[in-house]
Amino acid sequence: GLYKTLSFRRDVNHKYWNKSYAVIGYLTTDGLYTELPNGSLNGIAFFSADTQNKQIFNISASWLIDADMTDKNLCQEIKQKFSDTFFPALTDKFELREDWNYTIDKGEYIEYFEVESPQERDSP
Repeated sequence: GLYKTLSFRRDVNHKYWNKSYAVIGYLTTDGLYTELPNGSLNGIAFFSADTQNKQIFNISASWLIDADMTDKNLCQEIKQKFSDTFFPALTDKFELREDWNYTIDKGEYIEYFEVESPQERDSP
């Protein structure tokens, strides 16, 4: 779930924009940032709210990991930080490797997690 103290604003670029006045998209303004000894985790979350039923749905989030991913101790610390701070359901399940994914079926909703390598940037 989302933190109760999380700050957010409307996201005018969300996928439901101009399709339904009953659905409003939001993005976090807290900046889900965590300092590491030799790097950082910087994230943002997006979610949609059904204003008629007063429910949040379609939550997604992305993090940029700015760290030396060959450092096994640092990778272990990142895994621990994600499990302890953001996703307790991933304790002892989360892996920092390309194309890792994990699904938790909660009956009423499904939680899906995945790790992707960043895309190569074009050089100027």
